[in-house]
Amino acid sequence: MEKVAAKAMSIQEQYVAALARAEGVMVMGKGTRKSDGAVVYGVNSASEANRVYIVAVLPGRLECACRARGYCKHRAATHKRMLDERAAATIAQHPTARQLVTATPRTDDDRASAMLARSNAAFSLFKQ
Repeated sequence: MEKVAAKAMSIQEQYVAALARAEGVMVMGKGTRKSDGAVVYGVNSASEANRVYIVAVLPGRLECACRARGYCKHRAATHKRMLDERAAATIAQHPTARQLVTATPRTDDDRASAMLARSNAAFSLFKQ
């Protein structure tokens, strides 16, 4: 019965579990495979010294060369690296995103001087 429950894990749950197991695993490099032009990442092995697994980015999935049957920690580390790269590229391309990330918290003085911020002061929408 427990095996059935383990197989019913969603991809997100498998990713979180694999990421939790990925201590000591890190992406060592990035390149392109000559045979098909796929982007590949080299991820070190936690159990074997001087061993690097190749994780290929294919349409809709990541493919790892390790022996794991499920969502392995190498794919999880690569997925996290890809998300980090995408977030960094988004922040670099969009100045407003950079401002949101690096914004300083507002002070009470900023709120008090904001136009129409909970104010009963008279105003008009018509140009006078």
